Amino acid sequence: MHLRKATDLDKGPLREWRIANAEYFPPGPKITVDSHLLWWKSYVNRPWDHMYMVVPEEGGDPVGTISVNMMAKTFERVMRGRPEHPGIMGKAIYELLNLYGDGDYMVQVLEGNDKAIKFYEKLGFRIFGRQEYKPPLYKVTAPYAMVNMIRENHL
Repeated sequence: MHLRKATDLDKGPLREWRIANAEYFPPGPKITVDSHLLWWKSYVNRPWDHMYMVVPEEGGDPVGTISVNMMAKTFERVMRGRPEHPGIMGKAIYELLNLYGDGDYMVQVLEGNDKAIKFYEKLGFRIFGRQEYKPPLYKVTAPYAMVNMIRENHL
């Protein structure tokens, strides 16, 4: 398994994956080519966010993506794009935990995404709360809740 920083060449697959996985993210407007490019331009220039593509072997095609927000110490945009290589996303998170060092790391999961909650629990995260969101938040089209999870002092 190899992690590499996301580049402009990853814009296309990321858009496809965001559309394919939309049910696992907070409700919002439809992702278009233009809205995705705006998102990418704003996201890629954040020095505190490190987005990685998860590839089975160096030089291979990515199967997923993970972002680490260093200001908030959270994993964001953990997204499996292709079904090959079971277990690779868990390995990628362990590698990132080792790369970034000791500390508490959090993740938010859309309430009702039981598969993701179980995935994170297997990696040592535990639920510590939930947050409710209601329109008129930025780009939110319907009320939703997020489950907050934390992995404490992993080393």
